[in-house]
Amino acid sequence: MRIYRDFANPKYETYLDRVTKIKVAHPDKFYDSDYYHTMLAIDMIGVKGMLDIHQACAPYLWFFGSSMTEVPKDATKYATKALRQAAALGDTEFCKDLHKDLYADFNGKDKDGNNSLMYAIKRKRVGTAEWLYMQGAKILPNKYGWDPLLWAVHDGCLPALNMFYHRGVDFNQPRQIKEKKWGVFGKNEYILPLQIALVSQKPKSVQFLLEHGADIDKTVDKFLSARQILEQKSEILDENTRMILREY
Repeated sequence: MRIYRDFANPKYETYLDRVTKIKVAHPDKFYDSDYYHTMLAIDMIGVKGMLDIHQACAPYLWFFGSSMTEVPKDATKYATKALRQAAALGDTEFCKDLHKDLYADFNGKDKDGNNSLMYAIKRKRVGTAEWLYMQGAKILPNKYGWDPLLWAVHDGCLPALNMFYHRGVDFNQPRQIKEKKWGVFGKNEYILPLQIALVSQKPKSVQFLLEHGADIDKTVDKFLSARQILEQKSEILDENTRMILREY
């Protein structure tokens, strides 16, 4: 672990002033405040571009003292939050620094249960998503049951689906959705990625999944297979999707 002691550098001044104001405003919950978490993420990954890891480390050393010889647990917790934001912005290098220097957790979740891989997939940062996946970020469901694969299907993000396919992800693995959605399936029902593509009307996702191993006849729980949906409930499908399914 590198130790950062140089606070004389002018580039720290504005940042430390900002942190000082936050500390003064919230002295009793400086390291527990959601507001502080948000401000830290904004400053670490701000509108002016990425700040380097030295600046990211500055508030921890300033608060805990320059004699610190190891990273405090709080720093890792906040670095994990920053990692999710960096993933959303597609800054793979900053993700690397946050993990290497502050031990940011690739699978640390936000209040809704989303990890860094979900953040990258939601913003279609496929290069960063692939790096995170290869480093150990998992396809984990959030508290609603949505995981990065399902989101890529729902969003019609073919580069992400292609990345998952080449990394050996099983497109026929059922997922448990924990919220009622679209009036088609209920809370805590299991559903397949192909069925998500159908009900969210993403014909490109439907075609990609079918071309890469998704089973048109597979059923799960009480939910109809894709073929059965075509035959019995075709009214919920758009014309492009109906045409694609008829080819199979």
